[in-house]
Amino acid sequence: MCMFSSITAAGIMTALKIAGTVAAVASSAVSVAGSIQNANSAKAQAEYQAQVNRENAKIAQQNADAERQQGIEEARLQRIKTLQNVAKQQTAMAANGIDITSGTPLDVIEDTAAIGELDALQTRYNYERRALAYESTAGNYMNQANLDMISGQNAYKANQLNALSSGLAGLTSAASVASKWYGFGQNSNSGVLTGWTPSLI
Repeated sequence: MCMFSSITAAGIMTALKIAGTVAAVASSAVSVAGSIQNANSAKAQAEYQAQVNRENAKIAQQNADAERQQGIEEARLQRIKTLQNVAKQQTAMAANGIDITSGTPLDVIEDTAAIGELDALQTRYNYERRALAYESTAGNYMNQANLDMISGQNAYKANQLNALSSGLAGLTSAASVASKWYGFGQNSNSGVLTGWTPSLI
């Protein structure tokens, strides 16, 4: 009966060793899985935000292109308007018998043409300023997208390192638990597992 009790105690001790080791490994696995999930989540979030900023940069650049093209068109229309005004002045002066090839009449016509060209250039300048503002915004969005990607990569690496650290800590803990359970209940001299055996007498 004493032998049976010793065998039973040995089985219980072995089961406890295994359970302790399994618990330590399971805890480590949960921690590792959590770190990996955090890594993937951080990376995905950063990539999403970077994509949003890239799309915003694309829209801003499209707006810049549209403003610049609109400026070219508005300047062209202004020059056409100036030519029409010059033509009207020439027609009116000629109808009144005024020589438009010299003197004050010519000065008036040239001034009209010059003022019209200045208006066209000012129009083009105003649209170009708006285009440049949009391009600056696009550049800011692209810079932020790059920072988002770097941030995501750093977060991913940090969480991967945490996962590795957790895994190593878990293995160390499992080894420690197994070692403690293995030493529990052993005779320090013989190394024989001894258990408490109830007396039947």
